Amino acid sequence: MKPLRIDNALADLHALEKHLILSMRLRGKWIAVGGSYAGTLAAFYKYAYPESVAGAWASSAPLPEKFSFPEYDRHIASVLSKNCLAKVRRDFVFAEASLKDETRNREVKALFKSSFISNDFDFLYFLADIAS
Repeated sequence: MKPLRIDNALADLHALEKHLILSMRLRGKWIAVGGSYAGTLAAFYKYAYPESVAGAWASSAPLPEKFSFPEYDRHIASVLSKNCLAKVRRDFVFAEASLKDETRNREVKALFKSSFISNDFDFLYFLADIAS
C-alpha cells in the first residue's frame, strides 16, 4: 500500500500531462475532471499543480479523502428497498463464502464475466460498485 498514496497519483497525473503536452504539442492550461475518487484527485491536482490547471470539476468527490468510506455504503443501503437490500446482502454473503473455495471462486467470478480479476478484494469492490 505504500506507493498507493495520493501524492504519487498526482505525480503520475502530472507526468502524463507533461508527456501528452510534448507528444501532442498541446498548449494552454488543463481542466481536471473527475467523479467520486477521481473527483478528489481532480481537486487535489488543481491544488498541487496550479500552474498547469485552470480549474477542476470534482463531481461527488469525497473530501477530505478517506481510506474507508462506510457513509457511502450506508447511503446506498438507505435508498434501496428492503427487498432489494436483503437480496444484495444475501448475494454478498454468498460471494464472500464462494471466494474461499477455489472452484466456487472461479464460478462466481465467471457469473459476472470477471475471471480476469485475480484479487478477491478487488472482485468484492467490483460487486459493490455494481450494487451502488
